[in-house]
Amino acid sequence: MPKIAAGATNKNISLAPHGTGKVVVGTGAADATVQSDGNHNLILQTGNSTTGKIEIADGANGNIDITPNGTGEVDIPKVDIDGGTVDGISLGTNSAVTEAQIDNINIDGNEITSTDTNGNIDLTPNGTGEVNISKVDIDGGAIDGTNVTVGSGKTLDVSAGTLTTSTAQKQAIVDGAAIEGDEILATGESGTFLGADGDDSSSWKSITGTLPSQSGNVDRLLTTDGSDASWTNAPINLVKLAFAGQSSDPATPSAGTTYYNSTDNVQYVYNGTSWVATTGGTGSIVKVHGPYTYADLASITSDGYLSGFEQALTVVSGNDIICVPSVVVHRTAGPSVAYYAQLYVTGGGLGATTSGHLFTGLVGYNLDDSVYQPQSKHVLDTNPGTSPTYKIYAYYNGATWHFSHLSFTFFEIQG
Repeated sequence: MPKIAAGATNKNISLAPHGTGKVVVGTGAADATVQSDGNHNLILQTGNSTTGKIEIADGANGNIDITPNGTGEVDIPKVDIDGGTVDGISLGTNSAVTEAQIDNINIDGNEITSTDTNGNIDLTPNGTGEVNISKVDIDGGAIDGTNVTVGSGKTLDVSAGTLTTSTAQKQAIVDGAAIEGDEILATGESGTFLGADGDDSSSWKSITGTLPSQSGNVDRLLTTDGSDASWTNAPINLVKLAFAGQSSDPATPSAGTTYYNSTDNVQYVYNGTSWVATTGGTGSIVKVHGPYTYADLASITSDGYLSGFEQALTVVSGNDIICVPSVVVHRTAGPSVAYYAQLYVTGGGLGATTSGHLFTGLVGYNLDDSVYQPQSKHVLDTNPGTSPTYKIYAYYNGATWHFSHLSFTFFEIQG
């Protein structure tokens, strides 16, 4: 093959066209080839000492390296790599890829964004594959406008935190039931009821047969004859059950609701407007006041009211009061003859001590320091008004008496 070769060692051969002329290779009628002489790489570079280069490696499977100098770049304004296919490569191995634009997805720094208007970003694994995210913060912890489903056999664990809903959405879904306020509602569990296993779990149980329609059966009782169920017109009072041991009227009752007042010792029923005492008619006990217990009293050496006893009551207009005493009496001094002490109740509708309202007569003997039990006499005060106040008057009758274990109970009687 013809060649142009330098005659001296290490001498260059320069092809220098004149002016704007070019070095042209080939005949113009066929492809032209520029190749190395022998099994050597072919290197194309400028004459500058700091230059980039294109190097074609000699031999089978040799690489073609395009190497810019310094911060230079390989700029290719238009490129088609294998018909658009780029396989078996690694991006950013030696130097990080700073930004990537793939269709409508932009990857830049720590952000992945969609560039089309209102475009979604879908992460869709194939088949049974999963999207695994080791740590996630969604909108500062808020998940809105979507349903959160816990898969079969999986657990929603909030034991380390708090599950919070808005006031208007106080609701939790448990085994097909919705718990809303103080109600348990079945969700997709028609014809079942919530049953407990007696331990620590519950489930929806099937109801045998068909329940009658609820339409038009407000405040009626569901009864059964052993085979069929039906609605009956039993008094609603039977099902609007009582509150037990309340010290005051319960709030927001419905008509027919009852409760026992532990302060008044009276059973009340709500008539739709107010609470009224339940009674057995005229002469029945509607309220118990007391018992009121007092400390032991010093020796009584003269007639007069017992110090410390003055009891005010609140009574329903038209009702009566019965006073029942309990007392132990000692005669501590006096002549060796039979003497007695008397106690009178006054106030309310009762007269003065001399009116004869004796409720306890205590008979003494001629033994000093003896204990005598009272002969109880209950006093009836008819229609004493709504705010009677009672006092106790003692009559010692010549002896010195000591009263202990003194208590009084007032029974309010339907008038």
